[in-house]
Amino acid sequence: MEVCHRCEGRGVHDHEAFSNGISQDEFREDPDFFDDYRAGVYSVPCSVCRGQNVVPTVDTDRASKEDLEAYYRHLQSESDYRRECEAERRMGA
Repeated sequence: MEVCHRCEGRGVHDHEAFSNGISQDEFREDPDFFDDYRAGVYSVPCSVCRGQNVVPTVDTDRASKEDLEAYYRHLQSESDYRRECEAERRMGA
């Protein structure tokens, strides 16, 4: 297991509505919003670790050569699939 890269081990992260960021002007306009934001009112359980703070990882030092090869083939397949989906979205699919 290793610390989750998405939430950095906190188990929560900002709601996706804030993915484009928040300006200082927005915080100045609504001080209560700033206080709530800093207090974590808008935090949601991590979408990667689901609040567990850690995620499984492959121990490359202990895995067999065959298992590592299968793992890397899987990673490549997942990457290829994501690229294909993105290309389809760009074409309007």
